[in-house]
Amino acid sequence: MDVSPMTLRPVTNPTTNLISLPNSRGFGGHLTACIVGAGIDNLFRQVALFLFTAVAFTQFPNDQEMAKQQSAAYGAWALILFSLPFVLLAPLAGSLGDRYPKHHIIRAARIVDVPIAVLGIWGFAISSPTLMLSALALLAIASSFSPRPNSPLSLNW
Repeated sequence: MDVSPMTLRPVTNPTTNLISLPNSRGFGGHLTACIVGAGIDNLFRQVALFLFTAVAFTQFPNDQEMAKQQSAAYGAWALILFSLPFVLLAPLAGSLGDRYPKHHIIRAARIVDVPIAVLGIWGFAISSPTLMLSALALLAIASSFSPRPNSPLSLNW
């Protein structure tokens, strides 16, 4: 029987075949930015969904069914406005991640997140679904330009 190079063989020393991660400051910073960025995005989205429900029930205190429908509508808009930038801007964001240094793009995306977070906090403070949805969409746009979801980790650390 012909043995091809792709044939699996038993491993005698499993530690030699483990994937080794780059041991550099740049990789650690990138990994930290990925974790913090994803955490902030998802935390903001979940808090916004919770507050959308509260706003809907405040808008229609005597009509539970209408409040549920309004809450579902806010949730649908939040899902669309949060997901669509990742889909539409992924090709452009991926090419930027390949052309420019990742640390510059990550810094720019994180700096833009600060005014967006202020807009979101203002929307939370005045219970404005429009401001919260705007902040959510802008946060998704800023996050879609971060190289974390759009370019591989193994490039030039």
